Formats: sequence, structure tokens, C-alpha cells
Amino acid sequence: MGILASILIIITAGFIIYNISDVITLIPRLAGSLINVKENIHIEDSASIHRMRNTIFYIFIVPVGISAARLALYHSPHFLEMASPGIICLISIAATGVYILLRRLLIALLAATRDGKTIRRLAGVFPNYFIVAGALAWISFLICSIFGAPEGIQAAVIYREVIIIYCLMIIRQWQILSGNCNYLRTFLYLCALEIVPSAYVAAIMIFV
Repeated sequence: MGILASILIIITAGFIIYNISDVITLIPRLAGSLINVKENIHIEDSASIHRMRNTIFYIFIVPVGISAARLALYHSPHFLEMASPGIICLISIAATGVYILLRRLLIALLAATRDGKTIRRLAGVFPNYFIVAGALAWISFLICSIFGAPEGIQAAVIYREVIIIYCLMIIRQWQILSGNCNYLRTFLYLCALEIVPSAYVAAIMIFV
């Protein structure tokens, strides 16, 4: 992805190494959140774990944005011919940040409803799975690069990983909501939370 991406990756790696004790603490928590909805709730209810998770979450915005650039997630292939790798990298990181901001705004709006406490607890599910998806993407990039896999294979593997993680996230969000809301409200909350960000990503993929 060019010099800029390499510099950003080195800086991100430095931040991760600096927070390595938090990373080690979070690994079993995040792994547990994939298989147990209660672990997601525990992460939100623990002030120290919540702080650690948020720190790593914000650090991961950069590598996830770079991954999106490598997969051409936020731009059509012909865009590569018109912009430098550095510009594409910055656009992808910015687009990832906007996606996260949209989700945060929707959570803030939904938290004003009568189910605000449940919604605030729900807010932590996305950061958990965002970190997991980002880590898996970079592990896959590394493994595929070692074995010389074509970029098409790399993209196919990572797209499937992201889809699986996203489906697991939806299931965990449904479980948290349905434990405190009826099925209709659960469905409406999930629609409100997922449709706008998904439409944003789809619009960028189609029109950029």
C-alpha cells in the first residue's frame, strides 16, 4: 500500500506493543465474547476491561482502514488508477472512522429510549468484534503472504471471515436485546442500528 501505509503500520504496532499487557488481558475476553454473550456484558460492566478494550479499539481503526484499502472496500478498482496509494489509504481510514462515528451516533440516539440501559450495554459488542475482525484480517494477510497466495485469494478469505464475525455480532446483539426487550423492539433496534451504517458502506462501494 505504499510508504504511508507502512509508516502507519509501524506506528500502530508501536502503540500495540506499548499496550501489550492490555492486549494479553483482552485476548481471552474477546475470544470468550465470540462464544458467550455474557462475556460481552462483562466487558461492558468492568471499568478496567472496558477501558482496555476501548484503547485497543481506537488503535485498530488504522490497521482496519488499511485492510479496507487493500481489499478496495471503499473504492471501485478504477479509483486505483486515479489516486496514489497514500491517498487511498487515508480515504479508507477516514471512511472507517466515519462508519464508527455513525454507529456511535445511532447508539446515542437509541440510548435515549426507554431501553437506554440495554442499548448502552449493547454498544460494546461492535468494538469487541471490530478488534477480532481486524486481528483476523491481518493474521490472514500475513499467512497468505508467507505462502504467496494471490490477492484474490486473500480477499476471498478475509471477506468470509468478516461476514462470519458480522453474523456472530448480530446474534450477540439480538441475545442482549431480546433478554430485556420483546422481539419486535429487538428487531426494530437492530434495524435502526445496522441499516444506516450498512447503507453507508454499500453507497461508498457503489459510487466511489
